[in-house]
Amino acid sequence: MPACSALGSEQIHANNQARAIRQLGGEATAQIEPMNVRSTLENLRTALGGENFEINTVHPAFIEETRAHINATAARSFDWALEAERTHTRLFAEAISPMDGAHPKSWVGEARDFYVCPVCATTAERDNIENCTIRTTALERLEVIR
Repeated sequence: MPACSALGSEQIHANNQARAIRQLGGEATAQIEPMNVRSTLENLRTALGGENFEINTVHPAFIEETRAHINATAARSFDWALEAERTHTRLFAEAISPMDGAHPKSWVGEARDFYVCPVCATTAERDNIENCTIRTTALERLEVIR
């Protein structure tokens, strides 16, 4: 998965969650931390670890909190983010696999398009999809990352 695809997806999550915060009367702020760039394999492993942390810890806690406060907009935003993070986790794991020697033949070395839903940020690498797998956003509305 190209870095621009992952970054675009995270921006969609941030925008969705900022919208929910504004609806509650708050204002979303962010602090950008410097990145420590390492080898491609180390960067992919770090990204995979971050996605797994969000899937297993962050999003479930946020979903529980938003549902407890009956905030459908925020809950939907975190539900979408959780599902999108699962697709990102799979793609990062697939990118790591040939580098570890587990599957030397994979899509990773091939030129291909990725499709990012502008609503929920799920990412697909298949060119035979008809729509977003989470929101059913039509293929023509998905952002194509080459």
